Amino acid sequence: MPHGSLSGDRDPDMEIMSAATLLDAYRQGRREFCHLDLTSIQLFGQHLHGIDLSGSCLQNANLAYAVLDAAIFANSNLAGADLTSACLRSAKLNGANLRNVQLLRSQCAEADFSHASLVRANLVIADFRQTSLMGADLEGASLDSADFFGANLSEANLANCNLTRARQANPHRAILTRTTTLPTG
Repeated sequence: MPHGSLSGDRDPDMEIMSAATLLDAYRQGRREFCHLDLTSIQLFGQHLHGIDLSGSCLQNANLAYAVLDAAIFANSNLAGADLTSACLRSAKLNGANLRNVQLLRSQCAEADFSHASLVRANLVIADFRQTSLMGADLEGASLDSADFFGANLSEANLANCNLTRARQANPHRAILTRTTTLPTG
């Protein structure tokens, strides 16, 4: 299902894993943690470079200040997660559910958010340079001072977004509505 199961229902077939178990396995060299139930997991400030959490449920997870460079969250459910000041450089979040997520001051340069749902996400001061947001749904997202230099916003839904204070946002070929506020000039 696209957008990491937007229904918000837990999958009863998913294995539940604690933060301690995940961190121990990661330290021992394991990188693949796909299709797990990690709802509300606390991974504040953890260094998890290259971790694969594809298809996992991380609703309301605390990943603030975590280093998740080159991590894979394809088709994962991160709705309501806190990724404040997280490092997600070159991460893969394609098809992920990031509704109401906090990405305040996050480093997301060269990441892939293609076809992700970022509805009502807080992207204030986030770095999206050279990022793919192709086909992403950013309806109602907070974009103040977010840097979109070189980002691909093709077919992205920017309804109810205010781009006047976003930096380098080029909405060429993006889906705009009368509720989208564009910079003048």
